[in-house]
Amino acid sequence: MRRYTVDDLRYTVGQNIRRARIEKGMTQLRLAELCGMRADKIGSQIICYIERGLHFPSPRNLTRIADALEVDVFSFFKKLD
Repeated sequence: MRRYTVDDLRYTVGQNIRRARIEKGMTQLRLAELCGMRADKIGSQIICYIERGLHFPSPRNLTRIADALEVDVFSFFKKLD
């Protein structure tokens, strides 16, 4: 059985957030605004880093992202197809 690393987890969560955001037709900037992050380039850059697996959001921000996307927070942890 393959062991997963922290990098795998960051990547999986990020890609699942990206998928949910795109399905909602939402920009990174709009998602940042809805999460209470800065409503500027820095806010969208944070979302970009999360989606690319370069940054893992805090539990608070992870739940804010899930609420903004109207999805269950645990859906972000599902393996990619």
